[in-house]
Amino acid sequence: MSVRAAGSGNRRIANIFCAVAAAGIVAAAILYRAELSAPAARAIAVFRDCGPLPFFVAMAILPAIGFPMAPFFMATGIFFAPRIGAGNAIACSVLAVAANVALSYGIAAFTLRPFVVRVVAWLGYAIPAIRPETAWGVCFLFRVVPGLPFFLQGCLLGLARAPFAPYMAVSTLVPSVYMVGVVLFGNGLATGSHRAIAAGAVLVVLISVAAHRVRRQLAG
Repeated sequence: MSVRAAGSGNRRIANIFCAVAAAGIVAAAILYRAELSAPAARAIAVFRDCGPLPFFVAMAILPAIGFPMAPFFMATGIFFAPRIGAGNAIACSVLAVAANVALSYGIAAFTLRPFVVRVVAWLGYAIPAIRPETAWGVCFLFRVVPGLPFFLQGCLLGLARAPFAPYMAVSTLVPSVYMVGVVLFGNGLATGSHRAIAAGAVLVVLISVAAHRVRRQLAG
């Protein structure tokens, strides 16, 4: 087997893996089990029952202190997209995500950083700063690396004082693109629209595959 054929086979396997992983993420979000503890589930349910404004305010604040973001997206699609329209629900979610990542940055860069700097210096190290010329790539890489909780991504970028404009643009855009797929999927479940279900699932899969390829390029 040639090297090119082997590489093509590996890429196909990687793409299949991404598709399966994305399907698993969607299924986990449906069941509210993806990174979601029972107290967090109850909290989201309480804000959901209070109506759109308290719910989206909670989405803007709670993930900055460790609550998972994905279940908010699914709840938006299932409970609010049918009530206020998918477009309005997506727009409110984007605003909530933007407010959340700005809050996370402020907490990390201005509240936590002085203490962390002193602790790291006491250990004989220094917190690396993200240079402006590499900020876009570093922020994007942080936001697409799997396994790192969303709030921890923002915390680390804030501690490293990532330039604010690239941080905000990347940190809002990346989860928002994924959010559109999840909201469409949830809205389809709530309204019985097979087209919305398919569109949401396909979008999540495509995003996962694209993120995988971008990570490979950045790593290579």
